[in-house]
Amino acid sequence: MLLEELSDFIRTKMKMQHIYQPVMLIELLKNGGSASATDIAKAILTRKKDQINKYRSIVKKCPGEVLARHEVITPSGNDQYSLNGYGGLTNNEKKELIELCKEELEEFFERRPYRVNSIWRYHR
Repeated sequence: MLLEELSDFIRTKMKMQHIYQPVMLIELLKNGGSASATDIAKAILTRKKDQINKYRSIVKKCPGEVLARHEVITPSGNDQYSLNGYGGLTNNEKKELIELCKEELEEFFERRPYRVNSIWRYHR
């Protein structure tokens, strides 16, 4: 599409029910005309303040409290978390721990072959 055609579409034809269309167009324009569904989804999520607040609350209640109780992290009063002992890890050790976490995630999904949405459901 030429500039005029795309501008006309955005100004007069695009009917927005949510932020999705302009966010997708922004990502495509910023990335040489192409972007993955994952990258577009991430861009949408960063603009959905209600979802960010929802997941911030989940972070505080679920992994934040559990990891703090096990003394793996230290929370501070301003929504920050610090990994205990981080300064003593080498780059290779950090990479190894990241890979270990990724393996745990893969195993978690393999053990739960049912719908992905039910995995992410927040239980109180």
